[in-house]
Amino acid sequence: MEQNLQLGNNAKIAIIGAGAAGLIAAKNLRDIGLFQVEVFEETDTVGGTWVYQEEVATSYYFQSSMYRDLHTNLPKEIMGFLHFPFDDTFGVSSFPSHQVVLKYLVSFCKTFQLYELIRFHCSVKQISRFEYFGGFHWDLVLYNHGTQQVEQRRYDAVVVCNGHYTKPYIPEIPGADLFLRPIIHSHFYKSPEPFCKLRIAVLGAGNSGIDISYELSRMASKVSLCHRKCQIRKTIGKNLEECPTIESLEADGKILLADKSSLQVDILILCTGYEYDFPFLDSSCEVFVQDRVVLPLYRHLIHAKYPTMSFVGLPLRVLPFPLFDYQTRYLASIYSGKCTLPSCERMLVEQQEHLVDLDSKGCRKYYHLFAEKQWEYCRELADLANGPRLSVAVQRVYEDVSQFRKKEPEKYRRRKYIIFGKGPNDWRVFENDSDVTL
Repeated sequence: MEQNLQLGNNAKIAIIGAGAAGLIAAKNLRDIGLFQVEVFEETDTVGGTWVYQEEVATSYYFQSSMYRDLHTNLPKEIMGFLHFPFDDTFGVSSFPSHQVVLKYLVSFCKTFQLYELIRFHCSVKQISRFEYFGGFHWDLVLYNHGTQQVEQRRYDAVVVCNGHYTKPYIPEIPGADLFLRPIIHSHFYKSPEPFCKLRIAVLGAGNSGIDISYELSRMASKVSLCHRKCQIRKTIGKNLEECPTIESLEADGKILLADKSSLQVDILILCTGYEYDFPFLDSSCEVFVQDRVVLPLYRHLIHAKYPTMSFVGLPLRVLPFPLFDYQTRYLASIYSGKCTLPSCERMLVEQQEHLVDLDSKGCRKYYHLFAEKQWEYCRELADLANGPRLSVAVQRVYEDVSQFRKKEPEKYRRRKYIIFGKGPNDWRVFENDSDVTL
């Protein structure tokens, strides 16, 4: 049985965070014209993870994950929100710096007059569910950093957009407590200069692990990139080698690898990703993070038991800005009554069935990992919200970048992409002004 979740006129919706997800959520929910939308941002600016901090904070919670020389690993031609293109007015490079991405988000915010919806310097300290006869609300405890005042406010719906690049995932490595060398997470990495002439081990070969390893290799004595998929040690660049994953650590700076060889290093950098973290949700919200899975969510988005709470941007290996756009258009359709949801019981069953299937394959931790699944997901949300689909050209560019990134991790950003239509062949890629489209 379907349920209509239409909120009343002037329903109050709280959005947590003014990063890319929070901004597009604010626009899409505001544009319905029925709701009072407020965005809470604890810093003094929009942009979320795209805001660079030069100084290193004492706590991961107050630390931006951005490092100084980061450029995007996806071309801007496919990165933008659906009706706000990330075009060459923001620079001609297909792989812009974090400063350019932030400029894009600020421009988006100004263009659609979103600043008036945002309360800066305002932290959400707690969210709790308040039940009354026939329903419930969400109570937020807010802290204003400027006035140092605490207040409590009540909302009809909450959209959580706090990102998932805040709490580092620290794997358990035998011997780590005895290792007499620094161990840091990439969350606290800023630039290669402090690591000049050092012998460095990097654990993890995701995008950040590979990028940081190449960046460090230009300054370090030697960089050893350790990860599970590597079986044999081999040189992959100047001062850079690829190694099997780490088995254990020893006190004298020695690292034992899975192939029984060893490294002698001055520092270990963990590029091991992040954990989903919602420290402001109290137990009444009934949200659980288990094995890198956020439960209980319908379509990786909507609280299956209390569907006026939602979480934007949890999926991994996706086109983030378009995905945020589709998710929040879908939310706007649901909360305005244009689109219905299955019953809470049905939504809970669907998630449980998905988890059982993943458990049978031993891959529960990949629950939110989308990759090629993102296209069907975005098409479904587009159709449900009666909106435009992503073009096949965008998908083909994404796939081309992904393949070439694996082949040439140090060179792929030199390419320039152009999209001139929606079809599977309506794009080109250039290197040194030569068309190299396959």
